[in-house]
Amino acid sequence: MAEINAIEENSELLERIKNLTTMKILSDEEFAEMIKLSKICQYLPGENIIKEKYFDNRIFFLISGKVQISKENQQLEIIDRAGDSFGEMSVIEGLARSATIRALEETVCLTVDASFAERLRKNEKLNLLDKIFTEVLASRLRVTSEQYAGALQTIGKLEKKCTILTELVDSLKELLETQNSLMAKAEKNLEDQ
Repeated sequence: MAEINAIEENSELLERIKNLTTMKILSDEEFAEMIKLSKICQYLPGENIIKEKYFDNRIFFLISGKVQISKENQQLEIIDRAGDSFGEMSVIEGLARSATIRALEETVCLTVDASFAERLRKNEKLNLLDKIFTEVLASRLRVTSEQYAGALQTIGKLEKKCTILTELVDSLKELLETQNSLMAKAEKNLEDQ
């Protein structure tokens, strides 16, 4: 991991970060405060960004690149959309990381130290994390709702196919019974001759 220093002095990078969906909800003052809490980190392909079962207080926002989320070496998801976040659930819950996040290609992330942001909240300067968590969770709920609706449609289609297959199996059973009955009659006729 390499840190990119002096975020505030890089106007192009600042503008890119400010245009991330999650950051658009922040006022200019809140955004400036967020940048003070943040670092830009660059990861090489194959490098772990987060390790499952480890503790830390950082939240990550993808600026560029692609990462893989896996749990117990089982791939769960690929994230490659600028502005997507990860790492916030363990910060909210105060638990160890529940998954490993690995860079699949050169990846740049905005990392926010949530413990420092919490100190700001206690001083009643800002409630950045509340705003960001609300936006992130609302976005994830929206995606989950869409996935759920899609899953329900797929289940409906599968139920129809299952009904058709059950009817087909029943028809095949009837045909087989008819065929067995005809075979038995034919055998009896041959024996009688």
